[in-house]
Formats: sequence, structure tokens, C-alpha cells
Amino acid sequence: LGSLEIPLESVESMLWLGRRRSRFCPSCLAENGGRWMLAWRMRWSFACLRHNCLLADSCPACRSPQRAVPASVALIPVPGLCAHKLIGCHGRGVTRCGTELAVAPSLPLAHDHPILTTQQMINAAVFTGIARTGIYGRAPAPLSALIADLCALGGRIMRYPNLDELRQLTSEAVVAEFLAARKEAMFGNRGVTADSSAVASGIATAAAGSILGAANTAEAAGRMRWLIAFNRHNGRSVSATNIGWGRGISAALRSVQLSALSSYLSVSDQLRYRTHSTTPRRPHPRSAAERARWLPSLLWPAVCLNVRCDGVGFGQVRSALAVAVVLVGSRITLSAAAELLGAATNARAVSRVLQRVGLSDSARGVWRTVEELADQLDADRSPIDYARRRTLSCGDLLPESVWIEICLSSGISPGRALRLALARCWLYERITGFPGSQARWAVDSPEFRSKLADLPELLNSEFISAADCYAGHFLAEQAIVGEPVAWAPAMLPECGAPVAVGGPVRSHRAEVNLSRVLRESSLAAGSVPPATSSGVCAARRILPRESLEVLYVEQRKSLAHIGSRYGLSRQMVTQLAHSYGIAIRASGRPHLD
Repeated sequence: LGSLEIPLESVESMLWLGRRRSRFCPSCLAENGGRWMLAWRMRWSFACLRHNCLLADSCPACRSPQRAVPASVALIPVPGLCAHKLIGCHGRGVTRCGTELAVAPSLPLAHDHPILTTQQMINAAVFTGIARTGIYGRAPAPLSALIADLCALGGRIMRYPNLDELRQLTSEAVVAEFLAARKEAMFGNRGVTADSSAVASGIATAAAGSILGAANTAEAAGRMRWLIAFNRHNGRSVSATNIGWGRGISAALRSVQLSALSSYLSVSDQLRYRTHSTTPRRPHPRSAAERARWLPSLLWPAVCLNVRCDGVGFGQVRSALAVAVVLVGSRITLSAAAELLGAATNARAVSRVLQRVGLSDSARGVWRTVEELADQLDADRSPIDYARRRTLSCGDLLPESVWIEICLSSGISPGRALRLALARCWLYERITGFPGSQARWAVDSPEFRSKLADLPELLNSEFISAADCYAGHFLAEQAIVGEPVAWAPAMLPECGAPVAVGGPVRSHRAEVNLSRVLRESSLAAGSVPPATSSGVCAARRILPRESLEVLYVEQRKSLAHIGSRYGLSRQMVTQLAHSYGIAIRASGRPHLD
């Protein structure tokens, strides 16, 4: 076995290292004159790859196991014959059974039978000391981990056998042999143990091997779900805390178990165990606080753009998904996670939104995006310390004189006091990542929140540049230097488009409208424009020439109808048509002959 090192926690599962008795292949004994193979003494040797059959467990005459005790020094053994004492005989010079073991019955198997495939996998791992196939392809595991995994899965499968599934995995003949052996009480109902027969070990390892031999975690989890469902159907507890089923199992198997259990977990637990990632794992106790420090209370709009959640506002989605990012891989509660982000929302509201998102068809993609974003922030934190931003004193943010100056320089009407309050709330959210609707200037009314959501539609790139310039000075006065005013990940998971922060920001309604367009049209996710792009250049990404020609020229839709569908104004669609060289129809109803 080479220089194999066995972890102490795996010793209890390493039953294959020794065996009080030995199985044998009758065909091999017939061919080699009765010579005994060393491999037959391994506990997890249950099939002969040379003759494609199960090994025999005992003498066909006296039904005694072979090589169970050392032979007497006074006995000259005869190769190929049973050396067990006859029943009722005592002493050294007693008569031995002497039955020819080559005539023992053995169950033949097809050359590609799962039992033989699993025996090949075990033999290869024993030869090299490492398991490299199946779920171990990306992260090879030592032989001890493979055996521990086989023990964990095989023991659970044989402890609570689902005969219908086992028939599909092996064959009717193998299961019939297993039932006959169990009826004869050759082994107990304790799973794969020292007293198990070759057919029991073969079935257990074949069923376990079908899971371990999968190409990836997701495929292996799909093959394991029948086992979890059968256990739960029969009233046996299967949860993320007790699903190990054995000591010393590999990280790869634990990932498969957690992924297979995903549908039985709450959304928050799915995020804690990362069940939608390629490597689900147990939560880490100290990952939440550090990640929350670099995370805004409202998740970046572009991340939430494609989230489908009927009956929930866009701001609620952003705040709930920000809490979800904190939950990923941590043991923190919903309440504590919301508190880390400044209590912009509460546990009840977050739970409601996560449940609503979980009911949508795109839920799996949303959770995968959240988990990838958490990993991205852990690997490369954001340049903004949002925990510090949330504690800023913003009482004197955007004085009226500065507001008027910015409006005059950007050609925007300053309006009345209400518009200044809206602008302060908007800039407060932009600087701190905290909801502007909860700023000190906000009015707790649906009308104010609606106007705040619509405000970015009135802003242009000149206003954004001037506001960011003022915000930079404001942050410097608060001893915050070396940080951008606003920021978003350079490459957002599932979005594919880089996000800049220099142009006008889309309103919440505009973002929701664009999300609706993406769902209803055939645009690919990669054609989504950056959330801060503007003008005809951005409109081209939303509405390509081919789509505009089909809608306007062939289907004769109006410019206003097309603009409403794609979240653009009628004037922008007109400019886009001119840029594409598409002639604009004369106004008025079309003439009918």
C-alpha cells in the first residue's frame, strides 16, 4: 500500500485492512491449483475481475468460512480443499472437511456490472494509495477517505435498503441473492460489517460507487437524493448536522451530501452551507462580520437586476439580498446579519423576500450569484469601508447653495425644497449604501418614496459628475480618503457586464422595467448595458437594429410602444432609429384602403 498515512479519525472506518476470514474465487482456485490470493483477505474484496463474478464466502459443504483461524501446526494443508473441522469434531488430529472449494457456487456478473466497476475503482486506489476518479477528480483523496466514504454510504444503504432502487442499480439476480443470504441469517441487519457477505458488500459498494463515481458534485447529489428521500419517508432524521453518516469522510462526499439535502433546507441554511456552489461545505463561524464591513446595506443594483420576485419592491430585494450575501458560509442569524448592515431591514422582511425569491424559477441562479459574490468579496474586498460609511454624520450633506450651483452647472432645475430633500436622500444612499428612504430628510409617505425612485430619471451625466466631486470633498472632511464615492464589482456574477460609476444611475423603476424586458425579450444577459451608461450608446445595447426593424418596420409598432417595452423614452427610440438609418413614419393613423 506504499506510504499510506491513515488519519486517526478514519481508523474506525478502515475495516478493509484486516479480516478474520477470507473470501475466494472458485474459478481462480480451479485454474491455479488452489493457490490463495492475498487480495481475497481484504474486507472490500468481493468480486473477481478476472472471471467477472462475486467471490464465495464459505465452503459449499460445511458452510464454514475459510482462513478464519490459523491452521494447526500438526496439519498439512492441501491447496484448494476446505481445512475446516467437521462439525462435532475436537482436537488436533480430527478429520477435516476436505471439500473442493473450486466447486463452490458464485454469482456471475456482466463485464460492465456496477459491482465490478466499483471493485476496479477500489483496486486502483489500493494500488496508488489515492482516489482520482469520480467526485475526486478535482481534488484527489487518500485511500483512507475513499474507504471511509464507502463505509458511510454503504452502511446507510444497507441499514435501510430500498430494494427497488437496488434492483435498478445492480440487477434482479443480485438482489435475489442478497435476500436469500439475509434469509439464511448469514449476516445481521447492521449494514456492511465484518459478518457481511460478498453480495451485501457488492451491493453496498455498487450503490455507493454510483454516487462517488459521478463526474461532479451536482450529478452525485442527484444520484444520492433517493437515499435521503427514502430515509426521510421512513421517519428517519436526515439534516445538515447529522448527514455525515461516518467519521473521516472526505470533503468531496460532504459536499455531495449537502447538495443532495438542499431541497430540504430553508433558504437561509442553503446559503449557510453554500448548497448551490460547486463545493458545498459547513459554515465558518467568523466569516460574516468581515464581509459585512465591505458590503452596502442595499446590494448593488446590477446584481439584483434579473431577480424575479413578484409583489416585492426593488429596494426590498436589494436589502434582503445584501443580508443573504452575509449569510453565505456563516452561522450568523438573520437578525444579526441585518444588524451588521445597519438594520436597514429586519429578519422577518428578509425571510419573506428570500422565500418569495426561492419560489421563482430563477431561484437557483440567484442563490448561485449570491454565493459567488460572497466568495468574490472574501477574495478581493471592495475599496469602500461601508461599515464606516454607515456611521457618517451627514446632517450637513448637500447645502442648498451647493445644490443650486450643481443644478445650474448641469442644466437641471433646482425646483423647490422637496426636490432638494430628494437629492439629499439620493446622494446619502449613493455615499453610504444605506436606503435613502431612511435618511433624515425623507418623508414617510408613498408619494415621497415614489418621487425618490423616479429622481434619477431627471439627472444627467453632468449632474452626477458634479455631485460626485462634491461628495469626494464631503468624505475628505470626514477623514475618508483613498476611497471612491461609489463602487460596484468590476465583473458581477451572472451579469457579465462591467459596472462603472461615472454616469447617471438608473432609477429603481427603470431597473425593474429593464429586468422585465430581459425576461420577455430574447436579449442575452451579456447585452445588458452597464447600469450607469447613458445616451444612444447605451440604448444600442438594449435595442439592437434588428429588433427595432422587426418591431417598427415589419410589425409597425409605434415608437412609444417600443420605448415602453424596452424602458426607453419615445425620443430616445427616435434618435436610435435615425442612428440606424431607419426612416420614421409620418405621424397619424395609417391610411387604410
